[in-house]
Amino acid sequence: MRFFLSFFLLGFAISSFAQSPNLVVNGDFEELDQKIKDLGAISAAKGWAPGNGAPADLFSPESKIDEAKSPSNIYGKEKAYSGNNYAGIRAYSYKGKDPRTYITGKLEKSLEAGKRYCVTFYQSLSEDSKFAISNVAAVFSSEPFEMGEMSYNILMEPSVQLNTPSIITRQLYWDDVCNVYEAEGAENYITIGVFESEKNIDYKKIKRPGDFSGAQQNHAYYYIDGVEVKELEEGEKCDCEKQQFVDTPKIVRVTVESNVSKSDVAKEIESLVIGFPQGSFKLDPNQKGVEELLKYAKLDSDLKLKFVGHISEEEEKMGMKNPRIKTLAKGRAQAVVNYLAEQKLDKTRFVIEEADYFDTVGTKENPDFTEKNQSVTIKVLSK
Repeated sequence: MRFFLSFFLLGFAISSFAQSPNLVVNGDFEELDQKIKDLGAISAAKGWAPGNGAPADLFSPESKIDEAKSPSNIYGKEKAYSGNNYAGIRAYSYKGKDPRTYITGKLEKSLEAGKRYCVTFYQSLSEDSKFAISNVAAVFSSEPFEMGEMSYNILMEPSVQLNTPSIITRQLYWDDVCNVYEAEGAENYITIGVFESEKNIDYKKIKRPGDFSGAQQNHAYYYIDGVEVKELEEGEKCDCEKQQFVDTPKIVRVTVESNVSKSDVAKEIESLVIGFPQGSFKLDPNQKGVEELLKYAKLDSDLKLKFVGHISEEEEKMGMKNPRIKTLAKGRAQAVVNYLAEQKLDKTRFVIEEADYFDTVGTKENPDFTEKNQSVTIKVLSK
């Protein structure tokens, strides 16, 4: 018996549910049972295996080949969300030329019927991807899927499905995929991948990143890390249910509708973080935060916005040797304003500000603290 779970992208998890252990064996892929000697080595990670007949990838600094190392590998470059290792799947191939890949992880114990579980994993699009999609999801099952000699796409009708998430185009950071799942009982495995037929996959062609010198491939390849399944107590909410706006800004998947209130628009705008590569104020307009900012800024033309540029601790140190770095924070804020102006938005609505070095985004305990401070945050000045 297998159960489909499709996720609504809602934001970075901001608490750890310390009272509930992670039921996914080796959810951060840090424990290795064997050496990584080639691509397609997901089985080297304790508790993990390919979800179908096509081997999925595992990346680690301990890999014996450069193609499967982290943070840099054959598909691009990404720091692990947690620790040093992460997995990778081919979520989509243009016109189905190459098989999709899936990863299947074992749970510490079977899920109990009727109980609610908070399910989270993180994904990041590789730099060599020519396409991005919105359909990466998870399936729970009592047994692993059949492997066989031939690879195949796992196609399943959803039994639990929420709004279609945005196409995930970010290639610099990790986006979390989170939802609550009510178990039917006896689920022992979680499989991550794409379970839709080709005609139902929502995809978008994207430009090659300026700092990537390799050739783009006709696929959407996603790195996967931080897989968690945690039991919720009676009345307890999953982080993605809470939707609280706290000190750690969240990158939120939203659907813009004409009946969204102005207060909600302001909240969503202030929750966005616009990321930048280290040492650069070159804006990637395809990243999710920029697309959502543009939608909301157009939706309420009365809002006046302040864009606050940030630099990381590493960039602050770089500024001691390179004076140009000292203008980086303001340059990032200006880059966002310039982009909005190019999209025919009134530039007089926007002001820019350089954040004080001590005005950081989040706390140093967050795994992505450095990347989150290579960014622009947004304040709504009038609502």
